[in-house]
Amino acid sequence: MINVKTYSLSRFEDMDSAYWGMGYRGDEIYFGLCTHDSKKSAALFHFNPSNKEIKKIFSLSEIIKDKPGFLPQGKIHTPIFTGNKGELYFGTHFAYPYGKPQNIKYKGGHIVCFNPEKNNAVDLGIPVIEEGILTMVMDKSRMILYGLSCPSFILFSYKISDNKSKVIGRIAKKGSICRSLV
Repeated sequence: MINVKTYSLSRFEDMDSAYWGMGYRGDEIYFGLCTHDSKKSAALFHFNPSNKEIKKIFSLSEIIKDKPGFLPQGKIHTPIFTGNKGELYFGTHFAYPYGKPQNIKYKGGHIVCFNPEKNNAVDLGIPVIEEGILTMVMDKSRMILYGLSCPSFILFSYKISDNKSKVIGRIAKKGSICRSLV
């Protein structure tokens, strides 16, 4: 029989959901929790399986300074990828206030790099203006991230060594959007 321990979401203050924001580094697990509160942002957490402790590392508002009147980074909607030097990469996304689709003011989703060794996070910028980053995949051999934006279905790349993003193109005009890239 497998022994499973569960953790109540109520333990995580202002968070109300999670999507795919999970990754690992060695045997340690990192995960993002989201919020639909238009005054708060998503946060990155760490789970240490050896001592079973969960620790909040930072909220996105500590790293990304959104301007007043603009929706904050409410979600870590992408997987969390481990780079060649142990750093972690992920993308951010807006969360409709209270989960209800509506017109919003949003600067765009950011690519974030977190270095666990230095306990340092860096905002690598917005690859597609006014678009959230819905999903990403990493070509680890070339250290290139490929992502898909929402709501306009724009495919982009981000070359880590050059710190440059490139819009590849729109993949659809309307309809349901892909939530996984391979």
